Amino acid sequence: MSRQPPDHRQMALFRPVAAAVDAPGSLAGLSRRIGVMMSQAIRESGMDRYDIAAAMSRLLNEDVSKHILDAYTAESREDHNVSAYRFFAFVQATKAGGMLDDVCRQIGYLAMPSEDQRLAEIGYLTEQRAVIDQRLKALKAPRPVR
Repeated sequence: MSRQPPDHRQMALFRPVAAAVDAPGSLAGLSRRIGVMMSQAIRESGMDRYDIAAAMSRLLNEDVSKHILDAYTAESREDHNVSAYRFFAFVQATKAGGMLDDVCRQIGYLAMPSEDQRLAEIGYLTEQRAVIDQRLKALKAPRPVR
């Protein structure tokens, strides 16, 4: 059974995050990988490139053309890299939050929608409570008399 590529509209809060790799060249090709992810997100969005460009233009209050989207996603156009602010506008326009998460995970971070922040904090506090409870138990345990 073949594994399906990730759906870039979905985010995986509990998928493990790899440790950041700081070795020389560890991010080589990242621009190309982002272009491939953008192509996939366009296909999954159900929107055409004109609509995505128009949505990005509205978000940024500047002209973003269908042709620049073509350049960002064309494997033959290594000279066109999407800027960070346009990448964010693209993610918002296509609702491809999972793509943002995929890029962040490549450097050891994760991205989550704001509504998941509460769940993450509950998990963190629950973990901290377990550590504190264990330490309190150890401190309250009777000590042998010497």
